[in-house]
Amino acid sequence: MPTLNRRTLRARRSAGPTPATGWVIALGLTALLMGCGGAPSDGPDLIFVGGAIYPLGNSDRPLGALAIRGNSILAVGSRAEILALATENTQVMELDEECVLPGFFDAWIDPLALGRWSEAPLDLRLASTLEEVQAMVRNASAGGSNDDWLLGWGWNESLWPDPVLPTHEALDMVVADRPVALFRRAGKVAWLNHAALQLLDLNEKEGVLRGDDGSPTGILLGSAVDTLEASMPGIDRQQRQEWISRGLQLAASMGLTSVATAPLTGAEIDAYVALEREKLLPVRVRMRVLPDHADAGAISERPLLGVEAIGARVDGPFTARLAALDEPYADASTEGFLQVSPSALSHAAEIANAQGLPLHLHAQGDRAVALALDALAQTNRAGMLVGSDLPPTDWLEAARSIELTVALVPLRFSHDVYWLEQRLGPARSERSHRWREILASGIPWTIASDAPAYPLEPVEGILALTTRRNAEGYPAGGWYPDQGIGRSLALRATVGPHGLARDAVLSPGAPADIVVWSENPLAPEANDDTLRRAEVLLTIVAGRVVYSRALVELPMSSEGGSQK
Repeated sequence: MPTLNRRTLRARRSAGPTPATGWVIALGLTALLMGCGGAPSDGPDLIFVGGAIYPLGNSDRPLGALAIRGNSILAVGSRAEILALATENTQVMELDEECVLPGFFDAWIDPLALGRWSEAPLDLRLASTLEEVQAMVRNASAGGSNDDWLLGWGWNESLWPDPVLPTHEALDMVVADRPVALFRRAGKVAWLNHAALQLLDLNEKEGVLRGDDGSPTGILLGSAVDTLEASMPGIDRQQRQEWISRGLQLAASMGLTSVATAPLTGAEIDAYVALEREKLLPVRVRMRVLPDHADAGAISERPLLGVEAIGARVDGPFTARLAALDEPYADASTEGFLQVSPSALSHAAEIANAQGLPLHLHAQGDRAVALALDALAQTNRAGMLVGSDLPPTDWLEAARSIELTVALVPLRFSHDVYWLEQRLGPARSERSHRWREILASGIPWTIASDAPAYPLEPVEGILALTTRRNAEGYPAGGWYPDQGIGRSLALRATVGPHGLARDAVLSPGAPADIVVWSENPLAPEANDDTLRRAEVLLTIVAGRVVYSRALVELPMSSEGGSQK
């Protein structure tokens, strides 16, 4: 007899018999829902009843039931009203303590990198010293050909005893005759040895850190990393598709039904288009296009794929002292680094206007944010500022003067909170991550993960917004807790800035993009632990199941096999 490994999520045919042992969702139901393309009558394909079904928008009042037909929501209402619509072809799902919410939106994510590094051949995340990285690289290089690139991912110098950016010499000491490229966990930052630098044309290239003598240090940022990627053999469209597909499946498993990408090259755009053409996109994808690849972004709108904006990353992370500041860091003489020049930002604004697209810029330090606002003011469409972790003191007035949405990155705050005061000093750190001020300003806002630079954990992002603490509970009282945002508002922001303005996100005619959660975060008795326990049970995009948690466990027979 099948048993459930947690709690029962029940399902039945509306006209079918009621099993004496209760209804369970099993693999057959998942297959059925993935294949449904519309019932032969005008009735719904699928009905959810019971549990807690929240349309969000401007109300926390749950619905009694929800019906889906095809790729959109057919109706919402009371249990009796919605069940009256059922036909013999309708699947009915009885919820118990589960919760239905609109699918989450991620305003800045790199699915290709997320999929690529989820199975990193050389995972450096656990390296706590430079010497440990060197040892791991030395071991990984054994037996390899001198012509093969050695790739790794996940290093973070802020965790080392001497938290400074490394140079190519440190890698040359362990691998001198084979190209090595190690990608930092936080964003598009790569660390190369001398053999790798020699294979690249980096003359006058933006995004190359250089020493006092003008020679490359071995650290590449932004567009220079794109040059690196283009120079690597063996990365074709099929490989990119596999990485993107893996990354988007991870996104669906975390409750995301829509994502806006980090800026894409033409080759990456081709991979997304191919996946959509083959009907292999599990979630909705809004593509941002790098300015130099704007022509590649001129594709027709597709059911799950479209071009969102011209995009660029203006600077890097605080922890590596790569965020561009107006004044030097409190613990170093540097003012950080711009990944794109002011003239390049103006050029991006010109391209956005010429293409009839918005401009979306990712900026963290106050100098970078000021330059981003200047560029956004040059455009003629509503733009987006992602991050704005340390904005200029007078930035809200400038932001309100242009049509703008701000995307917060709460899990970067969770990472940076250990170093904010050390890097920025007391005064500047106090005005970083001022989320409540943004909310009070009336500027539309939403949430971004910046994954895989930071973990793809939407629930932890919501908790960071509400508690101003990270997953380890640091700092105990919260980092300036008056800047926290209530759970209900945080949940609304996860479905995108429109989720804060609409009467209801789940409403008749709206896309059937919904997620079934194991816990109800909006219940009166819900607390932080409730949210941390929450697991995604089902993710449905355009009326199609794209992720289903394994809910049924078959007990072992006495012979050691599964019961049939």
